[in-house]
Amino acid sequence: HVVVIAGSPGKTGAASMTSLAALKIGAGLVTLLIPASLNPIMEMKLTEVMTYPVSDKGTGYFSFSAYKEIADFVGDKDVIVIGPGLSQKPDTAALVRKLYQTINKPFVIDADGINAFQGHADLISKTKRKAIFTPHPGELSRLMGMTTKEINNDRIGVGIQFVRDTGANLVLKGARTVIVSDKGELYINPTGNPALAKGGSGDILSGFVGGALSQGYSMVEASLLGAYLHGYIADTWVERNTDMDLLAGDLLCGLGEAIRDIRDGKDRIYIEKSL
Repeated sequence: HVVVIAGSPGKTGAASMTSLAALKIGAGLVTLLIPASLNPIMEMKLTEVMTYPVSDKGTGYFSFSAYKEIADFVGDKDVIVIGPGLSQKPDTAALVRKLYQTINKPFVIDADGINAFQGHADLISKTKRKAIFTPHPGELSRLMGMTTKEINNDRIGVGIQFVRDTGANLVLKGARTVIVSDKGELYINPTGNPALAKGGSGDILSGFVGGALSQGYSMVEASLLGAYLHGYIADTWVERNTDMDLLAGDLLCGLGEAIRDIRDGKDRIYIEKSL
């Protein structure tokens, strides 16, 4: 059972895509925690995903005052995906940090969930939580106090340093996604192309990783599987269409075929192309 904590006014799409991605990759159940003011929208958008409206005092944003309500709900759940479309409001960021510090569950942290730790990166190492952070270079630069250029000039080195500093797992998105496990294992994902440089793509990835994690895959296995499938679907799309017209939601439509290709070994051509 995956819990997705996501969404704010104007960002309900991120919450929807993340939740559907977790379900589509095989999670048995997915519940989206959403500010109560936005719940009617999500009830209309989502059929297979359950929703849980969190008290928001009519604002449409998560607030620190909802901590106990959320903590009580997630107590018997398996995986928490937090961050897509949350907003960078200080009160929301404080809630993210409190949940991370006090709830002993595997976390997948993306987007504004990552931004919540800007200036508080020490909490990640102090908490020693089983977690996967899935930043793009801009998010990682803010978290580590570096420039985006510095990140891109040494993606592998910076990724390894982040894991050494925090003890978390890392999926650093971008051209050739870098994956570093909490044990220091380094992987470079061979799939993906510029078609993925579009809003919503990262939300799908965090859902893929969280959904895989809920099925018993290890932290590194879920990271590898999510990133590989994410890129592979985009690669097969570009062969049939263009690198301009891929929408994030199209990644969900291509998932079944991608899984079948991998099971049959048909994906090997993409690995060979990348060597």
